[in-house]
Amino acid sequence: MTKKNFMSFKIFIRAFSVFLFVFFSTICCRKSNGQQRPNIIIFLADDVGYGDLSLYGNPNIRTPNIDSLASSGIRFTSFEAATWCVPSRAELMTGRYMARTNFHGGTGAGGHGGIPDTILTLAQSLRDAGYSTAMVGKWHLGYDPKKYLPTNRGFESWLGLPYSNDYKLPYVNTNVPLVMYRDTTVVEYPVNQDSLTVKYTEEAVRFIRSRDTVKGTPFFLYFAYNAAHLPLHTTTEFYGKSGAGLRGDVIQTIDWSVGKVLTALRNVGLDSNTIVYFGSDNGPWENAPDRSYGDSLGSGQELLLGIHDNGVRH
Repeated sequence: MTKKNFMSFKIFIRAFSVFLFVFFSTICCRKSNGQQRPNIIIFLADDVGYGDLSLYGNPNIRTPNIDSLASSGIRFTSFEAATWCVPSRAELMTGRYMARTNFHGGTGAGGHGGIPDTILTLAQSLRDAGYSTAMVGKWHLGYDPKKYLPTNRGFESWLGLPYSNDYKLPYVNTNVPLVMYRDTTVVEYPVNQDSLTVKYTEEAVRFIRSRDTVKGTPFFLYFAYNAAHLPLHTTTEFYGKSGAGLRGDVIQTIDWSVGKVLTALRNVGLDSNTIVYFGSDNGPWENAPDRSYGDSLGSGQELLLGIHDNGVRH
């Protein structure tokens, strides 16, 4: 299936559309009567399928923190995402089918496209409604020119990579350096990918702790992991801990990160008034080297660009 064909596939019929309806209803109804509006945290993993999580039966990967979100909340098991990352992220940020948005160019290394100024993003809508907005992690919706970067599209702060972590030699034929941004400034090159999830987590925790001094102002935190996109990286503390190869170790690093953010939320007393959503853009890679996965793929696993169950259901 070509990119052109699957863009018209029924993408973004996700439970998140229901969430947006409920959320914006909440903004309209609660702002007027003085009730406190809910905070929002969106965790978006990269190339993680539901078969990667222990709550869906993976015998080799332990994800207790993500599992706890499911056990204490709602599991959305009948919805569709796109089969690769840019459409999923674009639709999440705009509420529009990817095919309806003309980026006027690519959004990866060397690309000069992005979400047009004429399209309102989720972050802009929430900021205009009085929310404090922050992003941590992978953007992939435009970086050159800088008007496409997150802090020019509704986010008040951002630490992350402009696109996927494989946009470098030898994985992608490009001479554009892979760099980390803080807002619109490059702050790390070369990027230490081993500690990438840890750095993102520390940034997210700092943001949540800062909410303790500005209580009463709702916040929106978009935490978009580069993991578990190839190439796979994690710190030495997580190597060999999953019993499921490097990919399993990386996914358990994501779970650790989710736990750290949830703990920070509880510590500032905001957990009871925060909507937390965990999802993924699509399933894992197809035809990747065996060393990338080990024994980590769970039952029912579908792959990136695949249109079967776990290629689009997350």
